[in-house]
Amino acid sequence: MERLRLPLNTTKTRCLSVPEQPLQFLGHRVGRNYRRATGRDHLATCPSEKIVRSICRKIRELPQVRHGPLDEGEIVDRWNRAMLGWANYFCLG
Repeated sequence: MERLRLPLNTTKTRCLSVPEQPLQFLGHRVGRNYRRATGRDHLATCPSEKIVRSICRKIRELPQVRHGPLDEGEIVDRWNRAMLGWANYFCLG
């Protein structure tokens, strides 16, 4: 870190034993996840609960009246843009 001239924030830095202690980083949770198909757990990343709630709120609010009268095609287009990149997370497990 010194060679890169990056300061280390000692108040935020801590040592964890992953996967026993999950790590929250940039909106993702790194830790032990359970896979229903195999019945076993594995180390993986998944979006944090806060991020999932945020995208669900956006999807729920899109067809509301305050956005004006939208036809079904426009609503679907907006949903697709909002969910871009999230499909893999919802299909895991």
